[in-house]
Amino acid sequence: GQISDYQLALTIKNELLPGMLKLQERMEKVQPPQELVSTHETGIKMINKNVQAYSEVISAVQTRDTSKITSANGCLSEARELERKYVREIQEYRKKL
Repeated sequence: GQISDYQLALTIKNELLPGMLKLQERMEKVQPPQELVSTHETGIKMINKNVQAYSEVISAVQTRDTSKITSANGCLSEARELERKYVREIQEYRKKL
């Protein structure tokens, strides 16, 4: 079935965003080994972009501003790019072990 924009915003606000914020908090507390500092920062940036995108979607629904959806899509695209980079770097690191 389909869900309304309002239901989507509620799902993001009540289910996705809290989990992402907890992950963001946990990642900020991690002290990675020196060789993973840059990779860790990439992961943090990825999470931050997802949080920004989720917030934009919620705001778009609340204000009925479709330009915020465009902004959210841009953030999600950047987050996916950062995720690919993060995964590649972790895989390269694991190969060295």
